[in-house]
Amino acid sequence: MLMRNFLKTRKSVREFKAKKLDRRAVQGINALIDGVRDKAAAYDASFTFVENGDKLYKQLEGKGGYAGVMIKAPAYIVLDVDNANADSYLYGAYYMEALITGLLDLGVASCWISLQNVGMDDKALLSEWNAQNADFMLALGYPFPESGLGEDPYSSRLGIEDIVYKEEIGQPMSLEELQQRGLDDLFYYVRFAPSQYNEQPWRYVVKSSGIDMYMKDQGRNYLVDAGIAMYYFEQLLHTMSIPGQFAKEDREDAGDFKYVGSIRV
Repeated sequence: MLMRNFLKTRKSVREFKAKKLDRRAVQGINALIDGVRDKAAAYDASFTFVENGDKLYKQLEGKGGYAGVMIKAPAYIVLDVDNANADSYLYGAYYMEALITGLLDLGVASCWISLQNVGMDDKALLSEWNAQNADFMLALGYPFPESGLGEDPYSSRLGIEDIVYKEEIGQPMSLEELQQRGLDDLFYYVRFAPSQYNEQPWRYVVKSSGIDMYMKDQGRNYLVDAGIAMYYFEQLLHTMSIPGQFAKEDREDAGDFKYVGSIRV
């Protein structure tokens, strides 16, 4: 599936069949995690696959998830990061989205779960899954047929003019200018990157040398949204046969927006 189509049809599934993952799915998930393990470890991020999720769910019932609504699933992937390392959050989220992309080929649906409101005493009981310091995990399972793996691609989204600027945040960039640089399709699709509560906190500044990414300052959460957006931005570029990776350059934050990184295109 082309990345642009995947982004427009990506959905978080919150209800799963009461069916364990089959052997093919389990082997595939382990292979996906093995594929990103070393890359994530470079940023002190790691993943633990919990194949039998019942016990973990019972430990977090009424505590994990948004507003204490824990999602029951046959399996989970725990994201463990270094809480003191911003890049650990950023690239932990980046590689989690890489896993989510691979899950689609296995017919496995998923949903991000927040553990940020789980108390430390409760988290201490999660050590057997390397989740005692985790703030996020992924619920995994088979979706019900009516849920599907897609969502309405035209659900509330900011326009390109709301997220893309020229030279600095606040200075508009016309669609004609983006078309001249061959970037109009890129920014059309990157708007569909997921974010917590659909906040769509990303902002992009187009310069002659490349593109800078900024995020609304939302505490630690902005790093997760930034990592997710970075992943899809790079993948979309690759579908356009444009190589590139984000890297930190000498930039300052812009008001309420935190500088994340830059990519040369």
